[in-house]
Amino acid sequence: MKEETLYEVESLGISIRVVDRKRVRHLKFGNIIIQSSIDKTNLYKLQTKYARDMIKVFDHCEDPNRILVLGLGAGTIPSYLFNRFPNTLIDVVELLPELKDVASDYFFMPRNDRLKVIIEDGYDYIMNTEHVYDVIFMDIFNKNGTPKKFATDEFYAGLSRKICYNGYVVFNTWINSNSYPRYMNQLKGVFGRVIEQSK
Repeated sequence: MKEETLYEVESLGISIRVVDRKRVRHLKFGNIIIQSSIDKTNLYKLQTKYARDMIKVFDHCEDPNRILVLGLGAGTIPSYLFNRFPNTLIDVVELLPELKDVASDYFFMPRNDRLKVIIEDGYDYIMNTEHVYDVIFMDIFNKNGTPKKFATDEFYAGLSRKICYNGYVVFNTWINSNSYPRYMNQLKGVFGRVIEQSK
């Protein structure tokens, strides 16, 4: 089956596309890179390796009370969390307002009071929120990668203040062999203990 575009809109200069194939549906941001995917026959099964790697944090944190997801995308990680942890509060922060309806209308993210989508810049939210979380998922990308302000010591320090005792921050990031040593040293300088799940 050829790829079919179901929906396309531009938000804050970013092209958002929902594309369909026979069994899967993808979200793309203005290029060929797939941001998120679902299997239409198994909605809560995580399709992308990075997402499956990220949720391995629950090998270390089994029963979270409150989770923050920075970056909504198609809502696949929030939907998975909603289904896996029926008593957990889930906050999602997303800059692009159109993605809230895209995630629910095209990718079946639940509309429920327990899953709250906040339309705000993730950086500003971390610097200003009074909430503290058991787990924070950092999954913010645009078509060029992770914006630079989300890779600063100031932002990482903000994240460290927003996790509870024994809490975790989980990063999805693009790092090459040249930037890897500096990146790891930066994380260890803020968080102390860093667990690598995959390379």
